[in-house]
Amino acid sequence: MAFVIGAIYGMAIKESMGLLLITLLLGPWFYEAGMTASISRATIGKRIVGLQVLTDDGEQLTFGLASGRYWLKVILMLFTVGLITVPAGIRSDRKAGYDILLKTNVYRK
Repeated sequence: MAFVIGAIYGMAIKESMGLLLITLLLGPWFYEAGMTASISRATIGKRIVGLQVLTDDGEQLTFGLASGRYWLKVILMLFTVGLITVPAGIRSDRKAGYDILLKTNVYRK
């Protein structure tokens, strides 16, 4: 897609690659944070299975908190090779490590 946009606007391949990189980094963040902070409180996949993300107090996430949740998840997944999700399998409240740190949780509707 970035190549198509680059071709339309006459960008060089190097500039198109930069646009692609920015899209690949920022696209998922805006999608997840925007959807999680929206009135639906969930991404499309979570909505399909009947889940929503709320604070521990039952409040809707702000865009800032949803962004923090996304980036913390990405960073912790990279540095712990996915082990940050292990608490979700052994804790009675099923919270992943990033949800514990940010005081958020995924609930069934």
